[in-house]
Amino acid sequence: MIKENNIGEGSIKLYCKTWWTTSSESVNSIIRLESALEEIVSNDSHLLNDKVKCIIQTWNFFSDLRILSFILDPLKKVVLALKSRSATLGDCFLGLIRLSAVLKKLPKSFNQAFHNYCFNVINKRFEEFDDDKYLTCFFLDPHFRDKPLKKVHI
Repeated sequence: MIKENNIGEGSIKLYCKTWWTTSSESVNSIIRLESALEEIVSNDSHLLNDKVKCIIQTWNFFSDLRILSFILDPLKKVVLALKSRSATLGDCFLGLIRLSAVLKKLPKSFNQAFHNYCFNVINKRFEEFDDDKYLTCFFLDPHFRDKPLKKVHI
């Protein structure tokens, strides 16, 4: 079905609990396969168990996945950037700012409990950065010193 519908990048990507990047890739693969999954539910539902069918048939399942992807993609970029040997405290601080900007754009109608959880996690991380040493590292870092935050692309 993937070949028939000419869907690139193949099957559903599995995720690994210890790799943040795989959660983003997994969600994006399901979004990419939306038409194939809906066709299976409609025409070959015997291939899926009842729980999976119910989830796919949920009115806003794919819409919710798109919103989740909206959050996970920048998170993936931040995590990959921070894994770099050249990552600094300034990079970490800027990563939190970028994630906060993404969360601020998150629709309030989207799962209020998840929305609150994300904000609580980000706020907790910002509290950890509420230290003059960290802020000084960020503002003195030559990569960020002369660049306004509003021009940083997420």
